[in-house]
Amino acid sequence: MQLFSISGTSFTRLQNNSKVLKLLPEKNEAQKQLLAEISEREHIDNSIVQIGKLLFGTYENSSKVLNNVRPQGQPLIDDWDCFKMPMF
Repeated sequence: MQLFSISGTSFTRLQNNSKVLKLLPEKNEAQKQLLAEISEREHIDNSIVQIGKLLFGTYENSSKVLNNVRPQGQPLIDDWDCFKMPMF
């Protein structure tokens, strides 16, 4: 009778519990790392949205500008001389 499976290893009630105890901290640590990464990415996404609102007004306007993609084959910058000028 299989109770559960972790990383391809099946465990029953009478099997060696040390395997379970060794795998659970690894799983918990991986879950903590995943949640931290998701939280950081959500924070960055929200920061970009806020910057867009400050620069372009409403969320709709900023969303249009920030999500706009240039057509394939067009350069990313129209005026390279202006782009290369120092800003100080």
